[in-house]
Amino acid sequence: MTDSDSAARELAYPRRVDTASFDEPDERAVPWRWQAWPARHPAWVVAGALVAAVLCAPAFELTGLHLAVGLVLVGALAVVFGALEPALIAVVATGLGLVWSAPFELPAGSAWRTAAFGLGLACATLQVAERLAVWRGAESGAFRGPRTGLFAAAVVLVLAAAVSVAPSAGLAVLLPSLAALLLAPIGTTILFLRPGSGAPRLRHLAGGLFVFVYMAVAQLVLLLLARPLLLLFVRDEARRLERLNALASAGTRALFRHFPYGRMRFLGLDSATFKRPALVVSNHQSSVDIPVVLSLSGRVALTLKKRVWDAPWLGRSARRLGHVLVEPDDPAATLERCRAALHAGRSVHFFPEGTRTLDLWPKRFHRGAFDVAIELSCPVVPIVLCDTRSAVPRDAHWVDDFDTVVEALPAVTPRTFDYTAGPRALAKHVQELIRTAFEARLASLSTPAVVRTKVRRRYRYFGRSVTRRVERELCDDAFLTALGALPSTGVVLDVGAGVGVASNVLRETKPRLRIRAFETDATDLRTASAASRGTARIELADRFDSRAATSAADGAVVRAAKLTGDDAFGARLATALRPGALLVVDRTSPDVRVRLANASFAPTEAAHVFVRASS
Repeated sequence: MTDSDSAARELAYPRRVDTASFDEPDERAVPWRWQAWPARHPAWVVAGALVAAVLCAPAFELTGLHLAVGLVLVGALAVVFGALEPALIAVVATGLGLVWSAPFELPAGSAWRTAAFGLGLACATLQVAERLAVWRGAESGAFRGPRTGLFAAAVVLVLAAAVSVAPSAGLAVLLPSLAALLLAPIGTTILFLRPGSGAPRLRHLAGGLFVFVYMAVAQLVLLLLARPLLLLFVRDEARRLERLNALASAGTRALFRHFPYGRMRFLGLDSATFKRPALVVSNHQSSVDIPVVLSLSGRVALTLKKRVWDAPWLGRSARRLGHVLVEPDDPAATLERCRAALHAGRSVHFFPEGTRTLDLWPKRFHRGAFDVAIELSCPVVPIVLCDTRSAVPRDAHWVDDFDTVVEALPAVTPRTFDYTAGPRALAKHVQELIRTAFEARLASLSTPAVVRTKVRRRYRYFGRSVTRRVERELCDDAFLTALGALPSTGVVLDVGAGVGVASNVLRETKPRLRIRAFETDATDLRTASAASRGTARIELADRFDSRAATSAADGAVVRAAKLTGDDAFGARLATALRPGALLVVDRTSPDVRVRLANASFAPTEAAHVFVRASS
């Protein structure tokens, strides 16, 4: 069993979506629906697909031998790569090239085609392996020598086929290699899009494709079927627009309700939340935030940037649904559009951060939306979107496992806050409300099971040995609990960081902490750096610096693990950290615990957390 299979079978998120109503969610367990069956039983799904391929093979002039060879190659490469997805990319890229070369006649038939397929597969495997090595933290260009050798072999094989058989035979032999050179980079780019976005499994890519098709079909139904019928049977334009938006909201809720993996819960939302027109504001973490807001109510109009408004398909839908165009260069026009929407009985939604955050913690709110609220003297409804980034990472085109909460806070009105203090004061007040609620909600979501799943995704495609190390560290519930008990702010020193598991646990659970990680092993440091990409909150170094410990004296938190050969380390920490500082220690390091205990640190919680005694 590959690492990808074991990860798929150990998913930690509950299979339940609380979107049946907008009241407080029913905590009774909802049975797992049939859509999630493939993720639970991947072996049966693969077996069914293979049977279907064998049955369909004669229609495409394929034999059972071709399929058997392809399966053996996929299995062998999956063992080499440590995952199924890169193996599929290499074999499919080469196989398509072989199919393209089928129209060319080769008298020596099977021998030439076999040689061409072998060369193309070698090219594809080399490219996938190189991209995989870079993903794991290696420098690019390490495969320059083998790449040159394969290029020379391809030239020799193509010339031999062209001279001994026919000029067209040279092209037939060349096509598998060309397909590998073109399609393998495309496939690996889809799999390893951006460092900060992580990497998907095959089912996550399928989930992204499902959502894309669903949204496209939904827009077609709205614009080409529902809208013409409403034009025929509903004469009042306001009622027609209201019903069209209600259909759009219901369709988006149905998507979240029936999505196979993950759950989304709506809290504090009921029929009265948007009964009165208001300005709705929320933090912004992911591209999924827009359909989430759309699902809240048909009475909420979204504010959209001009590039979305002018898009040929999305913009057309936005205009038909009566959403609001925002023009920063023309605030008067924006204000007038918001006023028109509010007078029509609809609320208007803003993302006051202006863009998606790189990390979990909400960014500073801009004043534009609150200028509108004060100008029109309307209530402000804060909406907390907690961990939507887990569903769709930044710039991703797939849907990952998620556990997301959408929570409505009590409205801010001129009676509960002094609007005469100005838009900046109102923005700061709402920002603090959302940040406080977000931090509390994230803490409630960060159970050991959920944290394990979120950290595992950072190490996808890192190889079997790294995966096993990560699993060993994550299986320690007491250690995860100790990390969860740390303060919410400050600086963490992760000394002896290993592959960076503790740093990434803190990254996912404590969005305001800054982590300074130290690891002397070059391989571990490279892995930790690759797994920590996409954030500025984790700083990595190859040696422990006492000045860094001193600079973290106000941080109150240190983690130390696997430290040997430095008897003065405990004394250095004792002088660097203020009284009452917490020191989190791996319980598999008894020598470190003894030295730290001798340096006036008192152990608590099963030797996981040390509290420095008062000086």
